[in-house]
Amino acid sequence: MNQKEGQGRSGIATVRLECEKPELVSVYGLPIREAALLLPDRVKFFRSGEIDVKGPNSYVNTGLNNALDREWGLGGTAIGYIGVSSDNSAVTAATVYLAGASAGTPSNTIILALSPAATRSAQTTTGGATFTNSSFTSGVFAINKLGLLNTSTDAGTGLIDVIGGSGGSSPYTKTFSLNLTSAGTFSFTAQVAVTAVAV
Repeated sequence: MNQKEGQGRSGIATVRLECEKPELVSVYGLPIREAALLLPDRVKFFRSGEIDVKGPNSYVNTGLNNALDREWGLGGTAIGYIGVSSDNSAVTAATVYLAGASAGTPSNTIILALSPAATRSAQTTTGGATFTNSSFTSGVFAINKLGLLNTSTDAGTGLIDVIGGSGGSSPYTKTFSLNLTSAGTFSFTAQVAVTAVAV
C-alpha cells in the first residue's frame, strides 16, 4: 500500500478503533462488515470488535517547505500534532488548512499533540495520538481527513501531510472516511508512518 510520492516520501495512515457499538461504524461510506469484505487491504474488523483502517497519505507544499527548512538549518518546526477533520474538500499541493478553505473550528477539526512521542526506525518515522469522545468538544463528527501538523491549531502555516478529501489529482486522491457518530463510547489511535525513499 505504500506509494512513492514525487517528493521521495511515502506514508501510511492507520487508525485502530475500539468502540461500544462497532456494528454502527461506517468506513469509506460502507457499514463496517461490508467495508471489511470489500476493502480487505484497507479495513479489518476483528471478532473482538476492534477495527483497523489504513490509507496512504500525501505531503503538501507547507510540509515540504518545512522539511527543507529543517534539513538546511533555515528554520522549520518539528511535527508535533495529529488532527482529524470532517471537511471533505479536495486536497492539492497548495492546501494549507486541514479543514479545507479556512481554519478548522472545534465543530469540524480536532488536533492533538503526538503522544507518545514520534519514533524512527531506519527511514520510517511514526507518530500519532489517541482520540476519545471527550476529544470532540463540540460533538462527534464524521472524519474525512487525517493530517500531521507542526502547529496546535489549523493555522494555515503548519499543515504537513494529509490523507483524505474528495477529488484532487494524484497523489492527492487518497480518500478517507470514518463515521463514529453512532459508535457510542469510543477510543481510536491514529498514527501516520512516513518513509523517506531514495528516488
